[in-house]
Amino acid sequence: MPVPGQVMNPESIEAAALTYLSDGWPISAYMARPRLPGPRPAILVLEEIFGVNEHIRDVVRRFAAAGFIALAPEIFSRVGSPKPGEPIEAILARAVSLPDSQIVRDLDRGAALLARHGTNGKLGCVGFCLGGRNALLYACGGGRVNATIDCWGGYILNATATEKTTASRPTPVADMVGNLRGALYVVCGEEDKNPSPEQAAELSGRLRNAGKRATVEAFKNAGHAFFADYRPNYRPEAAAELWPKMLSFFGTNLHD
Repeated sequence: MPVPGQVMNPESIEAAALTYLSDGWPISAYMARPRLPGPRPAILVLEEIFGVNEHIRDVVRRFAAAGFIALAPEIFSRVGSPKPGEPIEAILARAVSLPDSQIVRDLDRGAALLARHGTNGKLGCVGFCLGGRNALLYACGGGRVNATIDCWGGYILNATATEKTTASRPTPVADMVGNLRGALYVVCGEEDKNPSPEQAAELSGRLRNAGKRATVEAFKNAGHAFFADYRPNYRPEAAAELWPKMLSFFGTNLHD
């Protein structure tokens, strides 16, 4: 069964790994774009806890096939990319050690790179799991973004499972929604625990009270990472429902 957005004509896009500098540090990334010329919206695709792996690269290509210029920065470039089979606890510890302020700057440099590749001046950001949190962080932390999709970003009310704040995460992302830029679509699964439906409802209330342009949607019969077709969490029906909604959201907010 094809995955949602599967690239049926690979020859219609071009894709490559690359590196860009942020504060003098090399950030690995993966970019894909349509071969046909013309200004197009740009999208930052932010990784799950497992890094810019083949699944994330494939999602980048799917967005390119849908008409966007897409880039997945490897946020772990500063602390070591996740390795196959590495314990999740070790990866999470490195992720949490990255200062939020540095993440925003690294993503800004990725956005600047995209802007040099024939975009229409509009920028979207979509993230999954860890990337969902970072997408919301970017939209609320000063990122120059027009539309953001946060897919099941965890630790939005706290820095970690046991700490409200840390030196690297001094302000919970949910406390920053008053600074949200652009439109926001938050996606979660009704069976998820991080974020739980209750946490998603809390975020929704804060966004509403702040008067922000945001939609929070909980998908039925779905849990954490239900779009990740390489993981046992994958739910084909929910994933098939989500993909066109993401394209519609970006289409509405990123085209002239």
